[in-house]
Amino acid sequence: MHRRSVLAGAVAALAGCSSGDTEPPVTDTAALNAAFLDRFNAMRTDEGLEPATQSDVLTEMASAHAENMAEHDYLGHEQPDGTTIEDRFRERGLLPQCELPIPGSDRYYPGTENVAGAVASGRVTHPGTDETFWITGAASLATFIMDSWMQSPPHREVMVLPAIREIGVGVGRNGEDLFVAVEFC
Repeated sequence: MHRRSVLAGAVAALAGCSSGDTEPPVTDTAALNAAFLDRFNAMRTDEGLEPATQSDVLTEMASAHAENMAEHDYLGHEQPDGTTIEDRFRERGLLPQCELPIPGSDRYYPGTENVAGAVASGRVTHPGTDETFWITGAASLATFIMDSWMQSPPHREVMVLPAIREIGVGVGRNGEDLFVAVEFC
């Protein structure tokens, strides 16, 4: 057996996959959207909330933002040129339909997003849990970001907004650094 095959098998086993499983690459946007949407909707069902669907417009927006973060090497909601979440939703004609009411108030979010960073094909640690996790492709990246956000009160708060009906996920890459954005409408 070649050294590369042994290493691939070890990484797959550590990720909870059998060595015969192959996972689409982390930059496969369609696979990332499908994997994240499955986990997202399972969480929403557990919370008694309506499931969401994948939106091409939100996926394009998330991809553009993730690529901007990768290109400029930052993790955040405001781009280096000052463009905000609200600006990105407005530019795509998604307001006011993507305004999401904040439960228990008369306020709303002008669309929402979560962002995260990870390392491609590498070991990462869940924030707050110290659990080691291996990113081996799109599905494991989706699992990592979903599980991490569920441990973070501000990110979880966004994902359990009752009014969410659509989402889009995008990923940007700068070397081994991954930048993920998820847009919610």
